Order: sequence, then structure tokens, then C-alpha cells
Amino acid sequence: VVGDGVDPVCLVSCLRKKLGHAQIIKVEEVKKPEEEKKDEPKPAVPVPVNPPPCYYPPSYYHHQYQAPH
Repeated sequence: VVGDGVDPVCLVSCLRKKLGHAQIIKVEEVKKPEEEKKDEPKPAVPVPVNPPPCYYPPSYYHHQYQAPH
């Protein structure tokens, strides 16, 4: 039985009147369960990605020469 202000002797007396036999096995303070420290997942670090290179068609220089007359 868990509760605030529960008298174990009174509880056993009431149970003995109704059931005939009851005994106290253990009396202890209720402790709050310790919360396990949860490792928070680290945020994913973005991997730097280089932009794709720009492919331009090769530029050719076209010169026209006129032959001297």
C-alpha cells in the first residue's frame, strides 16, 4: 500500500478484522525512481558539398586573314 498518511498498524488491524490474518512484511520510504540520463542525440552535422563545376564549351578564337593583293 502506497500513500501519504497511511498508518501501517491501523491498516493491519483493519485487514485482520476483515480477512482474519495479515502481517507487515516491510515498511520503507517511497523513493522517486532516478531518471536515467538520456544521451540526447547530437544534431546531424551537414557535410559541406562543393557545387558542381560549370562546364562551358571550349572557346576557339577564329581569325580571318586576307591575303595581300
